[in-house]
Amino acid sequence: MYLWAIPMVCAAAVAGCSDDDEDLAAGAAGTSSGGSTSGGSAGASAGAAGKATAGTGGSVAGAGGKAAGAGGTAAGAGGAAAGAGGSSAGAGGSSAGAGGSSAGAGGSSAGAAGAAGGGGASPQVARGEYLVKAVLACGDCHTPRDKTGAPDMSKWLSGVPCFIDADPTKAGFGCLSTRNLTNHATGLSTRTDQQVKDMMLNGVRPDGKALSAVMPYYQFHNMKPEDADAIVAYLRTVPGVDNTLPAHEPPWDNIPAPAPSIAPSTLPTPPSTYADVPAATRGRYLAAEAGACLECHTKHNAPGAGPEIDVSKAFQGGVSYQLGLPSPPFPATIYSANLTPHATGLAGWTVADVVKALKEGKDKTGGNICPPMPAGKAGFAGLTEGDATDIAHYILSLAPADNAVPNGCVAP
Repeated sequence: MYLWAIPMVCAAAVAGCSDDDEDLAAGAAGTSSGGSTSGGSAGASAGAAGKATAGTGGSVAGAGGKAAGAGGTAAGAGGAAAGAGGSSAGAGGSSAGAGGSSAGAGGSSAGAAGAAGGGGASPQVARGEYLVKAVLACGDCHTPRDKTGAPDMSKWLSGVPCFIDADPTKAGFGCLSTRNLTNHATGLSTRTDQQVKDMMLNGVRPDGKALSAVMPYYQFHNMKPEDADAIVAYLRTVPGVDNTLPAHEPPWDNIPAPAPSIAPSTLPTPPSTYADVPAATRGRYLAAEAGACLECHTKHNAPGAGPEIDVSKAFQGGVSYQLGLPSPPFPATIYSANLTPHATGLAGWTVADVVKALKEGKDKTGGNICPPMPAGKAGFAGLTEGDATDIAHYILSLAPADNAVPNGCVAP
């Protein structure tokens, strides 16, 4: 039986091609079981060699980076925020003030130090860096690991060979590598902006062939155009790393067609009775459209059986991950949590509890959240307080769904 790996996070990450036009895979964010929660994108732990395996419906990635940088700024699409040292604007409005924040339709961000980038970055590049590092956590899937499993920042976004292995027992079969996203000829420097966006949003490679749905382009298709442009703008600034990756092995080498995109109208919408509908609506964009919480916490359909995920079970968890982590202390299989406010999910959690899980990697009881959730320093620590709060509101606005998933994983 093949060990199929289904994305995330990287999430969310942006797809790109090597010189031989092989596709790039991005991981997705997900929480581990045991009552932990997720609110963003990106992926699972990959181990020292950067290689991992995922069970049916699972996804694989690695611990991600966090957004930072004194003086940088970032803004939600539909709004803007200004910190001391820079400003950033989304479509629709602007706001200023050292350490202040303002939320538009796409999210909120600000602060005196800024959410992403350095003070010299343009607002567009700063927004793209924030999305790549803290919302989509692209580095989880596209950055190699050192022997401790930590990201090798000297090879930031340069791709990982055999990131997923569908069948480790079979030579010449099953390896899918994440691709080099850096500004190098072995990465994206020879690709046009439109080609990068076609891969990221539509699952179409420059040669017209389809990307594997391990890259959640079917979800990112709903990203705001200005955010997609910002991501590409940031990737153009990433220092080039010479890293040619191996061609994909079967079954990843001949994808018949891109997975269909998710219709936004099918995604859960905050009810009018929820206490803070505007915040939850902003969080919906970050968790279900621009980010990748949805695909890690939603049942995946069998390959080729229609849409990639079963949106009727959105955020109900139960996706399995075999990550090759030491057992003990980790279980052999980790499951994404039910994020709905049901007794089998996050009933009794507050907005503050969800924000803590995202930014500190701690669940409601104080336990460490297991991979593949890129919580805390693994990625979501870089979320602005406003964006993390909006994601929490959206998660808690979901309709409760009874879906008990195996749990018990607490990270050391």
